[in-house]
Amino acid sequence: MVITKNKIVCMRIWTLLLSLVLLVNNSKAQTALAKLKFEDAEQAFNNGDYRTAITSLKEAEKLFGKTNPPIQHLLILSQYKLLEGKDVFMDIASPQIFNELYKNCQLFLQKNSDDERLTGKYKEVYKISEQLKSDFPVARIQLIGELKQRPNPQKLYQLYCIYNDLGCSANAGYYRYEAATNGYIPARVLNMRDAKEKDMLPQQYKPLMKLVSEGDAHAAQVAASVYYSDSALAVAFDPSATTVEIQVKKAVAMYEKAAAGGDITAMTSLGILYRNGAQGGYLAPDSAKAMNWFTKAIANGSILAAYFKGGWYEKNNDYKQAMNIYKNALEMGGSATLFDNLARNYQYGWGVEADYAEALKYYKLALVRGSVSGYANIAFLYSIGGPNLTQNDFTALEWYRKGAENGDAYSMSCIAKAYLKGRGVAMHLQEAEKWFTKAAHAGRVNDMMILGENYTNRDIGFADEVTFCYKVNASEYEEHRLFCSKSDSLAAYWFMQAAKKGNKNAAAQTGMFYLAGLFGIKEDEKTAMEYFSASGDTAAYTRACFMIGLNPRLYKTPERSIYFLTKAAEHGHGYAMFNLSNRYKKGYNGYPKDKDKARFWEQKYNATK
Repeated sequence: MVITKNKIVCMRIWTLLLSLVLLVNNSKAQTALAKLKFEDAEQAFNNGDYRTAITSLKEAEKLFGKTNPPIQHLLILSQYKLLEGKDVFMDIASPQIFNELYKNCQLFLQKNSDDERLTGKYKEVYKISEQLKSDFPVARIQLIGELKQRPNPQKLYQLYCIYNDLGCSANAGYYRYEAATNGYIPARVLNMRDAKEKDMLPQQYKPLMKLVSEGDAHAAQVAASVYYSDSALAVAFDPSATTVEIQVKKAVAMYEKAAAGGDITAMTSLGILYRNGAQGGYLAPDSAKAMNWFTKAIANGSILAAYFKGGWYEKNNDYKQAMNIYKNALEMGGSATLFDNLARNYQYGWGVEADYAEALKYYKLALVRGSVSGYANIAFLYSIGGPNLTQNDFTALEWYRKGAENGDAYSMSCIAKAYLKGRGVAMHLQEAEKWFTKAAHAGRVNDMMILGENYTNRDIGFADEVTFCYKVNASEYEEHRLFCSKSDSLAAYWFMQAAKKGNKNAAAQTGMFYLAGLFGIKEDEKTAMEYFSASGDTAAYTRACFMIGLNPRLYKTPERSIYFLTKAAEHGHGYAMFNLSNRYKKGYNGYPKDKDKARFWEQKYNATK
């Protein structure tokens, strides 16, 4: 069969026409599918499923082959809703969503400024754009976005530094791990420093110092932190750093080198060093230098430096200046400690007009960044009420419960007091006892003392002089009275726990337990005297001797009563003298009658009047 040139041309034309028909049909199909995806996005948006809405809109945009105002508008709304009420720094994915949203807003406003049909949508997007600028630290979020694009080990470490400054410990830890895993030596050395791996550190000295010589500011900062963190680690890292003086000098030199290279952690560390002075007195405190370094660090983006600089002004009672510093630092993203300071100052009206609503806002921001104490702070605001916030015991208790769920001992203690007083909940003494116990187990020394005194179960007045080795605050005791069953063993346990935590009154009481060998505790006068000494109360031993000598439950035999009352009397305890005189005179409580001793202690007692 012969195919002529004309036939070949005709076949090509038909092929082209067929392709055009298929293309048109395919385009119509894609357009139809894109419309369905857009409808899916609308439905997802209305149902509050903003992630699905974003996915459907991007698929619709791909099917259309380009974007259009309806897709752009709904995409902007969905992305904004996804970020609404969130701390953009706590979720690793949020900065990317923010940067896309910010870019989409700018594109929409540029392309549709003259389209009258989109006036309503244009205004809505403009409002969102302005809200982003006022509510979010745009520059820092954009920097995070830039560093995440094609990250290398140095960029990963820089992300660690940024998140660490923001107080986002989980994200900071993630990026430090990634930097170390990807071979960045400063990140590895930090991990070894924190794990106190003395055997591994010497191997890192030369590689780290090589980076320092090449101008790596982060490497210099990490070297400084090793020199200043722990003397033994410093020697393991650099055997020439044999004394604290040498370590301090090397740390300062490295911090200065790092600061010159733009490392804000080094700048802040120098500020702290000059504020406090170095260990061993090898660097004298210098407020002017400290403030200079804090100022430089803030100018380069350090939130931690703003916290310290503001704290310096607070220490000098210039709360107004401190508040200015804290508020300016919000433009860098803030941190839990910074939010807490802002909230506290709004709460008490320090440097600003008191405003509980503002205090509440910042305490909530601090919570998101990991400040567990924020729960109790918020609860306290509701428990008393104040400017722009109505008092509400029920809401206060809800926040205390949230704090308790997150391990906050103070919140547990406040729940106990709520049950004790019936604030926000029905009065229930057994529940109060349970929550005081939880708070004590969580480390609250005050609650250990409350339990110790309650399990002793005595009416305060004269009785406290034969029950406690310290002066009990009668009003506080009555305020926390649980009317629980007496338990010598539980009383002793909680007093001893409080003594271990450094409570001086508890130390005095524990000394008495060891002195008398009470409640399963082996008698040990040496240990008792150590506790009495720790109490800081020179009269604690005397009172303990008097208590033991007077109380049959404690002295157990007349001989022990004589021994301890005599010790108390010899140390000047007047009532011990009076009791010895009476007991020797009348011969009761197992004492032998002895007129001479009775007369002797009577004269001693009279001399004290």
